[in-house]
Amino acid sequence: MPMPAKTPEAHRLEGTKSQVRTAVEKSVVPEGRPSCPRGLSTEARKVFRQLCRLLAERRALTRGDGELLRLYAEVWDRQRQANEAVKLEGIVVQYTRLDSNGQPHEVEKQNINLAIAERAEKQMVGILDRLGLTPYHRDKVKPAAKPKTVLTLGEYLTNKG
Repeated sequence: MPMPAKTPEAHRLEGTKSQVRTAVEKSVVPEGRPSCPRGLSTEARKVFRQLCRLLAERRALTRGDGELLRLYAEVWDRQRQANEAVKLEGIVVQYTRLDSNGQPHEVEKQNINLAIAERAEKQMVGILDRLGLTPYHRDKVKPAAKPKTVLTLGEYLTNKG
């Protein structure tokens, strides 16, 4: 049976902190949209924009997310290229290696592109975690704050009255 919750007074007297989780607060970072970086392939640009749309729907997109989104798009492109190479060559490929006498031998080994694809997938999951786009981290990302509107001098003077 769990312990009953301590009152705020009991925490103050004992010098402890409550571990009760409160609702997700809003972030102080204003929401915004990062610009799509140059140098990305056409497919990677689509992924960049798709992630921007997803984060904007959740109100979790800020201008500072651009570099992380660019990195994800590049890693996604790398993973796609490695997977295409694995499909063409197969998971196991034959390599020629030389023995101690310099004689060539055919050896079957795991395709090196498979290792590249697996490393890229791990990086992609890590980036998605940080952006709050996985089930475990979905509720841990705070919604971005509404951007503050900047008044022109004329608007300020008319509102000031």
